[in-house]
Amino acid sequence: MRFRTLIYLLFAACLFFANRGTAQFVTYHFPAHDDSVITNVPLNEISTRAFRNFVKNYGFVPSATWRKGPGGFTVRFFSRDSVLHIVRYDPHGRLFEDLQYYSEENAPVDIRRSMARLYAGYSILFVNQLDDGGGKSIYDVGLTGNYQLRIVEIQKYGTMNMQVVNHYVAHP
Repeated sequence: MRFRTLIYLLFAACLFFANRGTAQFVTYHFPAHDDSVITNVPLNEISTRAFRNFVKNYGFVPSATWRKGPGGFTVRFFSRDSVLHIVRYDPHGRLFEDLQYYSEENAPVDIRRSMARLYAGYSILFVNQLDDGGGKSIYDVGLTGNYQLRIVEIQKYGTMNMQVVNHYVAHP
């Protein structure tokens, strides 16, 4: 009897955890604007403040994906220049952070120029930008060259401050 109960509990736990990771996404289509919103929650559960803030800052982005989590709301989308944006709002709908992920081709020009001047011979692997909503931007830039990987942190708040935060050397 105990063995059968244990098996049932194990089976129920497997079903519970299997269903937690498979969120159902729904697409809402607005024919008047020919736009859509993809979300894992009903539109009436998305914070009105977050939705208005998002549309004000980014416009009505086709195929923006909304998620609701314990810490608030997350919106993921690609801009027209192929930059991945991940925008986070707190549970009350206030902007928490805006993360942007660039490749070398679409990274900000001032960042590319600074890296080319300071790290000649290196190529940009990635650029990640974090905006805190208060006008301060922090960039993490991954540079590769000469069997090395450098992660440079750049803080832009009026002036540009740089420092190498990680440096890895491959042993051929």
